[in-house]
Amino acid sequence: TTIGKNVVINGNVVIGNNVLIDNGVILEGDTYIGDHTYIKDYAKVGEKTIIGLENKIGHNAEIKGLTMRGVSAIHYSEIFGVVGNYVDIAAACVTGILRFNDTEQPQRIAGKMYTGKNTNALFLGDFTRTGINNIFLPGCKVGSNCALSPGLIVAKDIEHKKIVFQKQELTTKEWGPEKYGW
Repeated sequence: TTIGKNVVINGNVVIGNNVLIDNGVILEGDTYIGDHTYIKDYAKVGEKTIIGLENKIGHNAEIKGLTMRGVSAIHYSEIFGVVGNYVDIAAACVTGILRFNDTEQPQRIAGKMYTGKNTNALFLGDFTRTGINNIFLPGCKVGSNCALSPGLIVAKDIEHKKIVFQKQELTTKEWGPEKYGW
């Protein structure tokens, strides 16, 4: 295990074997980092987080919650929630956790309703691939073996084994420097 330059560790952190933590990483307290993981390049791991085995967390990625084995979030993302095995988190993915009405998002799991401070989290199933710049609204669940198109706003749950594309309508008009009086 190697702790490199400019790493900030705030509180108790348990770090596994063969882990690289380098270049401006911030680790908040009460956190566990699994074996064979790297976290580098100004990434941030939030408090009370468990990072699973063989994770890759890189440039400005921010993770809080639980990641399972083989998760990759290597640049510009902010994820709060539970991330399944071998999930690929693309660049610029963001998790919203506050609803406009400041309420908690109820979750139905196996027929039972749950509500609490963490039910606004994101839940990503195993072997799911996010697209660049996905936005996840509070409390969304994405099933296992899913693929999400770039730019997708996920506002409701997505079942297992689904690929989701968005329809985009474009308007093209004339434009040029004369619009600015140049």
